Amino acid sequence: MSHIFYRRKRTSLDVTEVLRQWIRREAEKEGYPNTDPSGWDNERLVSELRTTYDEPVQYATFRAPEWTTLVVSGFELGKFDPYPSIGCNWLTGGKTLAGAIERLQARALDEDFPDFVAKISSLRHQYPDHAFGAVVVRQYDEFWPPVVLDGNHRAWAAILAARDGLGVELEVHVGHESPLNDLPFEQDNTT
Repeated sequence: MSHIFYRRKRTSLDVTEVLRQWIRREAEKEGYPNTDPSGWDNERLVSELRTTYDEPVQYATFRAPEWTTLVVSGFELGKFDPYPSIGCNWLTGGKTLAGAIERLQARALDEDFPDFVAKISSLRHQYPDHAFGAVVVRQYDEFWPPVVLDGNHRAWAAILAARDGLGVELEVHVGHESPLNDLPFEQDNTT
């Protein structure tokens, strides 16, 4: 089981804030309503993510996980699984997020998935200037590594930027059932 190293941790993040940030990121995308979820309660946040934005919010709220924020490097982001894992096998080759970047760099996706290559390349070129929102991941007791529910493309771009030599880090909101110290997360004490 591969450890995921992080630089900084904020504990006891409220799931309502995770969901609110998630909606703000979705509302910035073309084709979605521009909205401010500031006053929305948890029930409305879940409903909007499910219906308006068609996001996998049920996995973020199932079994009421504890939420923690970590700061993770681009290289470490590659250790997470994409969502949906099976649905992304065509990109990752059945591996974690890093598998898609390995295939992208080997030009194995150019012909069949030019839109994916263009999107990741475009996001990659926004580093280090663009402030990306947090990636939302979910860990279940019986599964490792955690699965990215929101932010696959941002994570892929960060992995690519890190491989290009940039010191890229992203916040990661982790929903976890076990205490964080019992999981293969490890504090990076080198900085």
